[in-house]
Amino acid sequence: MSDQEFFGARRWQPRFQPVMAIAATWEEMLSTPAAQKGFQQVERQEGATLLFASCLAVFHDMESGERRWEPVAGVYCLHDPQGARVDPADLFIGRSLADEVGAEELASVRAALEEAARRGPLALEQAVQELLRRYGLPISAATELSDVVPPAIVARAGFWVVGQPSYDRALLEELERLCRSTVSGTALSFLQRPPAVGCPKFEEVLLALANPINPTLSQAIALAAAMRQPLTVITGPPGTGKTRVIVGLIIHHLLVGQSVLLASRINRAVDAAVELTERLMGKGSILRTGNEQARMQLTETLGELTGRSGWGEEGELFASLSRDRARSSMADEPLLRQAGDDLHSYGERIVHLCHRLNRQARRLQTFDMGPEGDWWNRLWWRIRWRLQKGERRVRELREAWEGMTRLFDELERHVLPAARQARTIALWKRLGEMQHRGGSVLRELMTAISDQRERPRAFEKAARLGFPIAVTTLSTGQNLPLSPGLFDTLIVDEASSCDPASLLPLLYRARRVVIVGDPKQLDHVTRERWTRVMPVPHLRSVGGKPFEASFGVSAFALMHKLADEETFWLADHFRCPPPVIAFANETFYGGRLRIHTSVQELPPILVRHVAGRHRTRGVTRSLTNEAQVREALNILAEWAERHPERSLGLVAPYRAFVDEVLERLHDDQAFDGLRRRRDQQQLLIGTAHRFQGSEVDYLVFATVAGDNATDQQRQWIEFPNLFNVAITRARRQLLVLVSPEFEHRLVLTKQLLRATAVVLGAVEVERNSLADRVVAELERRGLRYRMGCRYHGDPVDFLEDREPPRWGILLCSWAKAAHLTPLDALELWDRRRALWRRGVSVWVIFPLTLDELFDHLIGLTSPRSSGWK
Repeated sequence: MSDQEFFGARRWQPRFQPVMAIAATWEEMLSTPAAQKGFQQVERQEGATLLFASCLAVFHDMESGERRWEPVAGVYCLHDPQGARVDPADLFIGRSLADEVGAEELASVRAALEEAARRGPLALEQAVQELLRRYGLPISAATELSDVVPPAIVARAGFWVVGQPSYDRALLEELERLCRSTVSGTALSFLQRPPAVGCPKFEEVLLALANPINPTLSQAIALAAAMRQPLTVITGPPGTGKTRVIVGLIIHHLLVGQSVLLASRINRAVDAAVELTERLMGKGSILRTGNEQARMQLTETLGELTGRSGWGEEGELFASLSRDRARSSMADEPLLRQAGDDLHSYGERIVHLCHRLNRQARRLQTFDMGPEGDWWNRLWWRIRWRLQKGERRVRELREAWEGMTRLFDELERHVLPAARQARTIALWKRLGEMQHRGGSVLRELMTAISDQRERPRAFEKAARLGFPIAVTTLSTGQNLPLSPGLFDTLIVDEASSCDPASLLPLLYRARRVVIVGDPKQLDHVTRERWTRVMPVPHLRSVGGKPFEASFGVSAFALMHKLADEETFWLADHFRCPPPVIAFANETFYGGRLRIHTSVQELPPILVRHVAGRHRTRGVTRSLTNEAQVREALNILAEWAERHPERSLGLVAPYRAFVDEVLERLHDDQAFDGLRRRRDQQQLLIGTAHRFQGSEVDYLVFATVAGDNATDQQRQWIEFPNLFNVAITRARRQLLVLVSPEFEHRLVLTKQLLRATAVVLGAVEVERNSLADRVVAELERRGLRYRMGCRYHGDPVDFLEDREPPRWGILLCSWAKAAHLTPLDALELWDRRRALWRRGVSVWVIFPLTLDELFDHLIGLTSPRSSGWK
């Protein structure tokens, strides 16, 4: 850190808090005024953490020539409702020491420091000084720190308020080891020889639909691809169930007895997947590790697992199962076999009917829309129609389509629920077997979890038994060995925020990889030293297309290019109020999302005008706004009283604003209730980076910039990725704080405030003879219509022009019907069902079947009609 950060400046507290003497125990050390002051600063600064170090180093910055301060080696400190403590395994080794330590020695140095940290702060001080002597690094005599001339190492202990740890040195060690390793048989080899990717088969999608998570069709297609392909890239916009798909994959691997590793750079993303996994299957169904706090929680979980005689039924999936029925079913598993046979049988029947429809459509193509032209052409058409039994062929085509829709209905109502229940019973049995068979391994892991040398080996044994493991990318090297192909599948969540360097060791540990992310949300911010890595590698995609694998791109972008930009979209949205997601859908996602939410609060989007000027704060010159700080806290306090059971949030584009809110929250007793909510994780306050992977019921979005805002500040506030993340965290209501003077110059914000619950986006309709005939008939009968639009995200070729619409038409020309696949038919049925749930009666129309359609429409729109179907 710079002199200003280290010593402090006007309106900026020093980020180094010195201690007069090192105490004998951590309890005494963390009770000192310096530690307490450091913890207070951490609480008031987003993304900050506290580190204790006994020695510091000062050196010249090569570019600016200014002094830079850094701990020589230290340990990170934690503070939660249980109290303050250190994490002995969570170590920082500065460059002054790390540059002298070879890659082979780094592990032993870390082990020595961890062992010393467990004994106490004095032992850690002695270990650091011993290392400095061993590597010939002199310690300067104690003096006034402001007078220290770099380069120098000074024995001055203290607490450092720093950013989140990055473990770059440990990552470099693993990358160096990879350079000497053989990568064949691991997912890392995909960078040299990318595997083929493709769409899953219809039968595989049916199996995925039988997953106990009850996936949507878009989720099932992504699941099916991830279950069979070596490399799968999944794009998951906000609220489309990325976490649910990840849990579905974990369930699949448990059922087939394969190992899986879940990793993400974002701690909250890992926690969200673990929480959902345990909510559905019970505590211990996934082993979450990471820093000292995560490992302590895991120790408690392992104690509960090893103390139980069988798998419990506290998971939501198992709550509906009768234990007696489950046990009787498990004796010979007839239910599971029957469910599998039923799925296979239905799949074969649907495929057979689809082939019948294709065959008849090809034979009917020459008849187009019916007899046209002069009397001779019309006569010849009728002769051919009779000779080629056209009427029977149309009847068989319609019967094939109606047969498929009946089978799809039966699948949804009976077959798939039975298959999911059978798999749920099998899952419960599998978890119980793992718990029984892996008892000794779990006890060994519980013992080794506090030992840095034994911990990786113990996790390897657990992984080989099939226990799913979850970890952040920053903690992987501390917990898992660098073993090739240790896991059958690696899942990387929020991969758009992950750097390629952290991805490489993860790929080496797996044989398959599933990349999950969203390039329209927060992208990875690459540290400058990584962007200067030369030469930039050049790779080839699956299709042989060359591209640069720069460290400046995200892990998602790298693997997306490797897969020739083939990705599986999660299209069904279940989070935000309709106007919020309708705006995001049209603005950021090209209308590809299907919106399944309804309005929970009126109005779903609020605006509060707050006049006043902003000011800059700190050395970074970040913006804050006192008037918006007051208004935001007052709104949160009002919501807290009105909605005691709901989660709240405050998101802002500037860290200085967030820090000022946290300071006010900490200092003002009037907000004690909000402070308690924050301690209970019921109130989130931060920038968009803090909210990535999170959601709340009620959200305040403070734009911060005041009446004196510039166009440059407008561009930052409305930077698309940040803006998208900020507004799509709200589940029930979004409130925007904005300067009335500044609002006139905003673009995206004004569009958001004008957003409506239903956006009828335009869709291209192929103009063919079928479309032209429908247009002519609709106009002849005086029926008002829209041609080519999306209703709540679902494309419709023709939709009634009223609010709400009562009918819609989906066209299926002869050419389309001739090439229709079973999966295409399922997607048509799924779209029709979604529209029907919105109150829209929808018909799938083939050529030569229009008369029946218009009979339906006339009946539906006549005055005697009962309205919505």
